[in-house]
Amino acid sequence: MHRAWLVAIVTTLALVAAAAFRSTTGAFFEPMESEFGWQRSQLSTAVTINLVVYGLAAPFAATLLERYSMRKVAMAALGLVAAGAGLSVFISHYWQLWPLWGLLVGLGTGAMALVFGSVVANRWFSKRRGLVMGLFSGANAAGQLVFLPSIVAIIENASWRIAALVVTAFALLIIPAAALALCQLPRRGRDASLRRNRSSRAQHRSPGDPWRPRPCACCSPRRAPRRSGCWR
Repeated sequence: MHRAWLVAIVTTLALVAAAAFRSTTGAFFEPMESEFGWQRSQLSTAVTINLVVYGLAAPFAATLLERYSMRKVAMAALGLVAAGAGLSVFISHYWQLWPLWGLLVGLGTGAMALVFGSVVANRWFSKRRGLVMGLFSGANAAGQLVFLPSIVAIIENASWRIAALVVTAFALLIIPAAALALCQLPRRGRDASLRRNRSSRAQHRSPGDPWRPRPCACCSPRRAPRRSGCWR
């Protein structure tokens, strides 16, 4: 299997993990209300903060990917999601969910927004870029489709803390996979761009059309024949 497909698989799992806890927070409301006696409005404030932070962080995800590497951004984002989900098992007051669910999970899922998948698809794929983008887009829905019934079943059979730890473990398991798969970028240097330009010119040139040298723009047509360095 080509390395690009390994990167696509790891990116898909990372997007699924990022969307999992953000979409399953509503399943934790009822057991928390029963255990702590909190009101729904107090818990929904954390989700509101999460949506605001997610919306503010997502546009800057491309800047983070350009300034830092995809590997660092993916590992940091998954670490934030794991920290927000894992530390929530130790809460005793409802306001503690605001920095955990709102800030940490919001920043982590915002950094792993769809723009992350777009950068991976543009850097690693050229022919099947549309297919990969569709795969990354479906990862957000897959996080809700796969994790939401599983989280609800774990909450009913065990407890909401076990369900939060499951999401934490899933995010932590993807961190080493992302560190290994995203450690090396595809070659995108000057030689690669020259090869692409030459191949495109060769495709547009007809087989019977002979190659004709042309002078550079700095020389006039009269002076060009006497200067061998001007011909390209």
